[in-house]
Parts: sequence; structure tokens; C-alpha cells
Amino acid sequence: MALTRIDDIQLYMGMTADAAECYEVKKYLQDNGIKFETYMYADDSQHAQLFSSLGTWNMQGAPTVISKFPFVIYTEVHDDLSPSKYPRICIYGLTDLSTSDIQTKYKIGR
Repeated sequence: MALTRIDDIQLYMGMTADAAECYEVKKYLQDNGIKFETYMYADDSQHAQLFSSLGTWNMQGAPTVISKFPFVIYTEVHDDLSPSKYPRICIYGLTDLSTSDIQTKYKIGR
């Protein structure tokens, strides 16, 4: 199974007690030349619904229960899988992001 690229890189941020870390994750992605979309959830009333719906996704690396921001989700595109089988990856927080292989994967196919 050969990874050909990663797509649909999404940063989920909230205006919560973790807002500073959210901006650090955003800066990390920008500083490493990784193009991404940002989804900002400033309204606390949206958080529970968002977190519960994400819990139904089958994502590698995601905690059992997603309950805080920030996190990054992306799709791994493989040459021997159909799009419905592409793995979705979740990286939770700045520490996990900075120790992940997202930079290496991002460079593949670009």
C-alpha cells in the first residue's frame, strides 16, 4: 500500500481555554508550509454536537472521545485503495502534531 499524498487537511479550533494552543498549532502548520483549511468554533453551544459527530468517524489516532481543541484531520490517499477506503487521520494537540510525520507525508506527491 503506497501513500501518494495527503489531502483535505483540516484544523479544528475553538475559542476556549485552549485557544492559545489552537493558534500555536495553526502557526506550526503555516511555518512548515502545510496548506490547510481552518474550522473555528467560537460558539460553545456548537462544541458538544461537533465532538459527538466526530466520535462516529473511523479515524486513526483519534482519542476515544474528542472533547477539546485543537486537532488536525487529514486523508491519506493510497494508490491501491478506493477513495472510500482512504484512511482518515486525527492528530490531537500541538505535542502530537510536532512529533508526527505530517511534514514528511505532506511532501509526498508535491
